[in-house]
Amino acid sequence: VKYLFRLHDGAYAEAVLIPLPAGPDTTPEKYTLCISSQVGCALACDFCATGRLGAIRRLATWEIVEQVARIRDEVEKPIRGLVFMGMGEPFLNYDAVIRAIALGYLGLPLIYAFHHAGFPVIGFDVDARKIEMLREKRIGCKGGDEQ
Repeated sequence: VKYLFRLHDGAYAEAVLIPLPAGPDTTPEKYTLCISSQVGCALACDFCATGRLGAIRRLATWEIVEQVARIRDEVEKPIRGLVFMGMGEPFLNYDAVIRAIALGYLGLPLIYAFHHAGFPVIGFDVDARKIEMLREKRIGCKGGDEQ
Protein backbone atom coordinates (compact mmCIF):
# COMPACT_ATOMS: atom_id res chain seq x y z
CA VAL A 1 0.00 0.00 0.00
CA LYS A 2 1.45 3.36 -1.02
CA TYR A 3 0.93 6.44 1.17
CA LEU A 4 1.31 10.08 0.21
CA PHE A 5 1.65 12.46 3.16
CA ARG A 6 0.98 16.15 2.78
CA LEU A 7 3.36 17.95 5.11
CA HIS A 8 2.80 21.17 7.05
CA ASP A 9 4.42 23.27 4.32
CA GLY A 10 2.46 21.70 1.46
CA ALA A 11 5.30 19.40 0.37
CA TYR A 12 4.70 15.66 0.01
CA ALA A 13 6.51 12.57 1.27
CA GLU A 14 5.83 8.96 0.31
CA ALA A 15 5.84 5.69 2.24
CA VAL A 16 5.04 2.11 1.24
CA LEU A 17 3.71 -0.65 3.49
CA ILE A 18 5.06 -4.02 2.37
CA PRO A 19 3.14 -7.10 3.57
CA LEU A 20 5.18 -10.17 4.47
CA PRO A 21 3.07 -13.34 4.30
CA ALA A 22 3.77 -16.19 6.71
CA GLY A 23 3.07 -18.98 4.27
CA PRO A 24 1.62 -19.87 0.89
CA ASP A 25 -1.46 -17.69 1.32
CA THR A 26 -1.14 -13.92 0.95
CA THR A 27 -2.35 -12.95 4.41
CA PRO A 28 0.38 -10.79 5.96
CA GLU A 29 1.88 -11.93 9.24
CA LYS A 30 3.91 -8.76 9.61
CA TYR A 31 4.99 -5.73 7.61
CA THR A 32 8.07 -3.86 6.54
CA LEU A 33 7.67 -0.14 6.08
CA CYS A 34 9.54 1.86 3.46
CA ILE A 35 9.67 5.54 4.43
CA SER A 36 11.11 8.83 3.21
CA SER A 37 13.90 10.89 4.73
CA GLN A 38 13.61 13.90 2.43
CA VAL A 39 11.30 15.66 0.03
CA GLY A 40 12.98 15.23 -3.33
CA CYS A 41 16.62 14.21 -3.65
CA ALA A 42 19.82 15.89 -4.79
CA LEU A 43 21.39 12.73 -6.26
CA ALA A 44 19.18 12.41 -9.35
CA CYS A 45 19.94 8.71 -9.88
CA ASP A 46 18.83 7.50 -13.32
CA PHE A 47 16.57 4.78 -11.91
CA CYS A 48 14.75 7.01 -9.40
CA ALA A 49 11.78 9.30 -10.05
CA THR A 50 12.39 11.24 -6.81
CA GLY A 51 15.65 12.60 -8.16
CA ARG A 52 13.77 14.37 -10.93
CA LEU A 53 12.24 16.61 -8.25
CA GLY A 54 15.64 17.84 -7.15
CA ALA A 55 16.49 18.53 -3.53
CA ILE A 56 13.56 20.27 -1.86
CA ARG A 57 14.21 19.75 1.85
CA ARG A 58 15.13 17.30 4.58
CA LEU A 59 12.44 15.86 6.79
CA ALA A 60 12.58 16.64 10.50
CA THR A 61 12.78 13.71 12.91
CA TRP A 62 9.12 14.16 13.86
CA GLU A 63 8.09 13.99 10.18
CA ILE A 64 9.95 10.71 9.77
CA VAL A 65 8.40 9.30 12.96
CA GLU A 66 4.94 10.52 11.92
CA GLN A 67 5.04 8.35 8.78
CA VAL A 68 5.51 5.26 10.96
CA ALA A 69 2.98 6.33 13.58
CA ARG A 70 0.20 7.05 11.08
CA ILE A 71 0.63 3.82 9.18
CA ARG A 72 1.06 1.79 12.36
CA ASP A 73 -2.39 2.90 13.48
CA GLU A 74 -3.97 1.41 10.32
CA VAL A 75 -2.51 -2.10 10.39
CA GLU A 76 -3.51 -5.09 12.50
CA LYS A 77 -0.19 -6.93 12.27
CA PRO A 78 3.14 -5.56 13.55
CA ILE A 79 5.61 -3.50 11.57
CA ARG A 80 8.87 -5.37 12.14
CA GLY A 81 11.14 -3.82 9.56
CA LEU A 82 11.89 -0.28 8.50
CA VAL A 83 13.80 0.76 5.39
CA PHE A 84 14.71 4.27 4.31
CA MET A 85 14.20 3.67 0.61
CA GLY A 86 11.41 6.16 0.02
CA MET A 87 12.13 9.72 -1.06
CA GLY A 88 15.63 11.02 -0.41
CA GLU A 89 19.04 9.65 0.47
CA PRO A 90 19.10 8.94 4.22
CA PHE A 91 22.79 9.79 4.61
CA LEU A 92 21.98 13.33 3.45
CA ASN A 93 19.68 13.62 6.48
CA TYR A 94 21.74 11.46 8.80
CA ASP A 95 21.02 13.06 12.19
CA ALA A 96 17.22 13.13 11.82
CA VAL A 97 17.15 9.56 10.47
CA ILE A 98 19.30 8.23 13.32
CA ARG A 99 17.08 9.95 15.89
CA ALA A 100 13.97 8.40 14.29
CA ILE A 101 15.57 4.95 14.26
CA ALA A 102 16.58 5.31 17.91
CA LEU A 103 12.98 6.10 18.85
CA GLY A 104 11.85 2.95 17.07
CA TYR A 105 14.37 0.76 18.81
CA LEU A 106 13.27 2.18 22.15
CA GLY A 107 9.69 1.16 21.37
CA LEU A 108 8.23 4.44 22.55
CA PRO A 109 4.45 4.69 22.33
CA LEU A 110 4.52 7.25 19.52
CA ILE A 111 6.33 4.88 17.17
CA TYR A 112 5.88 1.15 16.78
CA ALA A 113 8.89 -0.84 17.89
CA PHE A 114 10.57 -2.62 15.00
CA HIS A 115 13.26 -5.27 14.91
CA HIS A 116 15.25 -4.26 11.85
CA ALA A 117 16.14 -0.99 10.17
CA GLY A 118 17.83 -0.62 6.80
CA PHE A 119 19.86 2.38 5.76
CA PRO A 120 20.81 2.24 2.05
CA VAL A 121 23.69 4.29 0.69
CA ILE A 122 23.94 5.14 -2.97
CA GLY A 123 25.58 7.63 -5.25
CA PHE A 124 28.33 9.22 -3.17
CA ASP A 125 31.18 8.57 -0.77
CA VAL A 126 30.08 8.24 2.82
CA ASP A 127 32.07 8.95 5.95
CA ALA A 128 33.24 5.49 7.07
CA ARG A 129 32.81 6.53 10.73
CA LYS A 130 29.08 6.99 10.17
CA ILE A 131 28.77 3.53 8.63
CA GLU A 132 30.66 2.04 11.58
CA MET A 133 28.32 3.83 14.01
CA LEU A 134 25.36 2.27 12.20
CA ARG A 135 26.92 -1.17 12.50
CA GLU A 136 27.54 -0.65 16.22
CA LYS A 137 23.85 0.17 16.62
CA ARG A 138 23.04 -2.98 14.60
CA ILE A 139 21.43 -1.02 11.77
CA GLY A 140 21.75 -2.60 8.34
CA CYS A 141 23.72 -0.51 5.89
CA LYS A 142 24.28 -1.40 2.23
CA GLY A 143 26.16 0.58 -0.33
CA GLY A 144 29.32 2.55 -0.86
CA ASP A 145 32.28 0.18 -1.23
CA GLU A 146 30.19 -2.79 -0.06
CA GLN A 147 28.34 -3.15 -3.38
